[in-house]
Amino acid sequence: MKRRLLLGMLVIPYAVLWAGGMVSYVVSGQPEEHMRWAGPLFMMLAAVLVLICSTKRYQMALVIGGLAGFAAEILGVWTGFPFGEYQYTQAFAPLLLGVPLVMVCAWAVLAGYLDVLLRPFIRHPMVLALAGAAGLTAIDLVLDPVAAGPMRLWQWGHAGLYYGIPISNFAGWFGTGFVVSGVLSAVGRREKVSPALRIIGLSLVVFFTVIALGSRLFVPGCWGLALCVAHVILVHAAKGRGGCAEASAEGCGKPDRD
Repeated sequence: MKRRLLLGMLVIPYAVLWAGGMVSYVVSGQPEEHMRWAGPLFMMLAAVLVLICSTKRYQMALVIGGLAGFAAEILGVWTGFPFGEYQYTQAFAPLLLGVPLVMVCAWAVLAGYLDVLLRPFIRHPMVLALAGAAGLTAIDLVLDPVAAGPMRLWQWGHAGLYYGIPISNFAGWFGTGFVVSGVLSAVGRREKVSPALRIIGLSLVVFFTVIALGSRLFVPGCWGLALCVAHVILVHAAKGRGGCAEASAEGCGKPDRD
């Protein structure tokens, strides 16, 4: 009951920030200076919602995976490996060692989303990690042009061919995604997971897709729409297979372990 109450209390501000963020970037191009706190809070709430809907062991897997992604970001900012040369702005402050702290949340939420989405179809941990890495890279084709463009979260040292993004970035996302997805597969693969994680992950894909289309980034926007269609197809197919890997009908209310 307490878990459900907390979930209900957090869903409303998350939805408000989700809708407000899309409107702000599409209509105004950038949020007002005094609203810069909204972006980091939005991402943090997404992570909190995912954690609330997870068992304790899966929570641990998400945290470890998020920290692994964050460590790769620090390495990238300071050395240029594995993503390429880039620097974060203060848009998502506070930063630690040059990387916004909420990037822990971003890696955890997106990797958890793909883990839940793909589990019903893939049993082998290594194959699941590879599929998760491919999925994260696919999402980055939508995310990066928006984050480095209209949102101005970071700046590239050397412009690449895809909306100024170097190819090395996508190789870095695949490699880092493999590690993060591998953590979830290794630590949390025996845990029941809530379908709510799919909803939260999809909301992020929709968020960046809408901003991409509103900012006339049509290739990332159309790719985002394709990912949304793929999500619907996979969810429908998973239900046809009996919905394996999902939590009980209680959803977030009663995870497998408390």
